[in-house]
Amino acid sequence: MEKKFINKKLSQKLHKKQTGFIHKHLTGILIISLSIIIVGLLFTKGIKIVIGKLNFKEILPTFNVNVDDKKHTNFLLTGIGGEGHSGENLTDTIIVASLNHKDKMVTMLSLPRDLFVNSQIGKTKINNIYEFALQKYEDKNLAMQELKKVTENITGLPIHYYINIDFKGFIEAIDTLGGIDIYLDKPFTDKAYPKQGTFDYETFHLDAGNQHLNGKTALKYVRSRHSTSDFDRSRRQQQVMTLVKEKAMKLGSGTSPSKLKSLYQSFSNNVSTNLSWDEIAILAGIAKDIPKENILTQTIHNNPLELGGFLYVPDRAYFGNAFVLIPNGGSYKTLSNYQEIKKFNNYYHYNTALFQKNVTIEILNGTRQSSMAYYTKMMLARNGFDIIKFGNAPVKNIQRTTIYLNNETIKEKSLVPLLEFIPGEIKKEIPVDIPINGGDIIIVLGQDFASYYKSNPSSFY
Repeated sequence: MEKKFINKKLSQKLHKKQTGFIHKHLTGILIISLSIIIVGLLFTKGIKIVIGKLNFKEILPTFNVNVDDKKHTNFLLTGIGGEGHSGENLTDTIIVASLNHKDKMVTMLSLPRDLFVNSQIGKTKINNIYEFALQKYEDKNLAMQELKKVTENITGLPIHYYINIDFKGFIEAIDTLGGIDIYLDKPFTDKAYPKQGTFDYETFHLDAGNQHLNGKTALKYVRSRHSTSDFDRSRRQQQVMTLVKEKAMKLGSGTSPSKLKSLYQSFSNNVSTNLSWDEIAILAGIAKDIPKENILTQTIHNNPLELGGFLYVPDRAYFGNAFVLIPNGGSYKTLSNYQEIKKFNNYYHYNTALFQKNVTIEILNGTRQSSMAYYTKMMLARNGFDIIKFGNAPVKNIQRTTIYLNNETIKEKSLVPLLEFIPGEIKKEIPVDIPINGGDIIIVLGQDFASYYKSNPSSFY
């Protein structure tokens, strides 16, 4: 079997040391934070600010933003190191965000930089697409269009807007606000923080207690990846986003037009986007009404036992000995099996009720197909469903798969997304021979599901 890499040049690129790392959620937080900053400066306490001859408070009602058939606006948010950083055009942050206008909610999904994809540019890691397209077209927006196409193919979502931002934009935005104040309940230390302009590392440290962070220090705080877990990094980023929002609102009533101009200038000089200023202002007006609990973040990864585990690590020999990720059911020849990821995206971005309400599920195997309840549990868990128990049903010849409601507060229509994963019928009356262990929903798998199970192996294993 041939183990030759697709392209020697791409292979060399994959081995390049990528110290210009931006954590996966940084861009999404920055964009939302900047939107909140803008709206705080423009609209707090009914202030009317005119930049030049343009009065945004009067013109906003005449503009609108693009939406899909479900009334969502979808974004591709990417981050790069920028000029002066190693791997300056590698999009090590890639986030798909969906804004639900009706429910005032934002869902963000991070794609790993090591995801190996096929595109018009060639077969390579997804974080190389923008860089290679920029070399080919010599145009930032055309390069982002190429990455947008790849992302749409993976997620199945129509992307309306793209935003690509670098380190400098983040730093200048924080500095324009005068920095942020933060309280640390314990010291924070990263002994392997990338040292700018080199391949070396340095120690980044913050003492416990009250700390004032300027733009550079805030970037290090949210970017650090060697000291703690992904969960802690997400917590730090959410913390900084909240502090930025609070600082912007405090400054809003006394901020001059010149400071607003400065903020927007730092934003526009370090961003490639197809958003107009009018659209940014509209989105800022929406962002101010989105509570923190309505911002959901997830990531796609390679742990099949956890939410988002739709990828795996293939044999490196087929990829020039590089570490890459490909979708479950794919191979080094077939990289486009995104069925699981697309199904999850449709559920996660457009049907978030089950995510928010912590609905619990029990699974019972009513067939003679062994281990079906276990693998169904794995499949549902990867998609974010909370499975508290699985096992065998008392009877082994059940024909029809049935979803029983064991919680009167759950409406049947909210379970429609579950039918995409478990085709069956929904019932409220639970037979007396079905054991109940406290789950809100009891799924009894029948013979009809056994056929579905066998015909979709990549979804279950």
